[in-house]
Amino acid sequence: MDRKKLATEMEYRTDDEEDEIEVLSPEHQHYLLQRHGTLDLDPMPSMDPADPYNWSNSKKIINHTLVAFHAIVATGALHRRPRRCPLFWRPLANRYGRRPIFLISLLCSVAGNIGCAKSHTYATMGLCRAITGFFISPAAAIGSAVVSETFFKRERATYMGIWTIMVTCGVPIAPFIFGFVAQRVDYRWIYWILAMVPPIASYFHFRRIDPRPLTLTSLFQPFIYSLKPRICLPAISYAMVFMWAFILPTILIPEIFPLIGEQLGGRTSDWWMRRRHRVLNAPPPPEYRLWLSYPGFALSIIGTVVFLVQIQHLGTSWNITPLIGVVIASVGNQLVTTVLITYAVDCYREDAAGVGVFIVFVRQTWGFIGPFWWNALIDKVQYTGMAGVAVAFMVVFSVLPIVWLQVAA
Repeated sequence: MDRKKLATEMEYRTDDEEDEIEVLSPEHQHYLLQRHGTLDLDPMPSMDPADPYNWSNSKKIINHTLVAFHAIVATGALHRRPRRCPLFWRPLANRYGRRPIFLISLLCSVAGNIGCAKSHTYATMGLCRAITGFFISPAAAIGSAVVSETFFKRERATYMGIWTIMVTCGVPIAPFIFGFVAQRVDYRWIYWILAMVPPIASYFHFRRIDPRPLTLTSLFQPFIYSLKPRICLPAISYAMVFMWAFILPTILIPEIFPLIGEQLGGRTSDWWMRRRHRVLNAPPPPEYRLWLSYPGFALSIIGTVVFLVQIQHLGTSWNITPLIGVVIASVGNQLVTTVLITYAVDCYREDAAGVGVFIVFVRQTWGFIGPFWWNALIDKVQYTGMAGVAVAFMVVFSVLPIVWLQVAA
């Protein structure tokens, strides 16, 4: 049976794929066929049952669910967290593994939230929130590495999209839920709830998996991607869309509509790449995925313009039209998010953690800066003028760089 299956698959393989299989031992090929039912795997797993690529689907999904849930708790618990903290955690995660870092993050963030709940002065509260922000930050940085190291390329966008939507939705969902908690119970219960939510592992196993020494340069290694256009340009493009199409509306209206955009950015993106693979009978270049980002750009621009123009014309009666713009923009934002992050990870899969850290850093920096100058801009040009500024920023810093990437490729 294995020989028939192998012979059938070899008929549809490119020369490079055939060479990759031929270097595998017969035992390795037999193991992969028994475990996965196919040799059409990218990347090619080892024979180790502990290799995450060889995990059962149920184990992969449970692990991914925990990582995604950690991400939404992280961004919801402290969405103004220190933006440079992931730089510290990435090299540690590479040396000691993902699990110990996630456990440290959970345990210490629980302690920080308990400290917030028990604080009686502003200074103490600020200190405890800083502690929480420092220890919760790995969830928003190394999640992309977990997805890349667990799921094959053919399904990576789907699960990357689930993680990115959790990172995105934590910001608007937290104030929506905890506003009721603060109003009906007490604001301190926000922190008690956050301290109770994170799952605590039953045991803690800490060992080094990479013998290379930790150095100061390893902390700042992700910044090398500022010199690599295939990472730097998508990061800037995504950050600009995130700032205008998501952060700006969220200041006025909490939103949970990115769920709609995920269906296009995740499953459709994987289908798009598989379809091209069948047409070419070879893996398509990563840039082919970028075609799906253009509908996201269009929706982000249209939604932001509708939102700002309709806000300008609000009267004293109920008007739902700004919310329509928010829906359109948030769908576009999530589509752009999933497509660009998956593209960047596909280009440098061997350092998915570094790619994730760099992209999150750029996004958080722009998302933090924007609200500081928006009020002054609105005072000068009103909301309608601000719509023009938003369009210009997204076209110049989001659309054109992606066009350049595709032309250059």
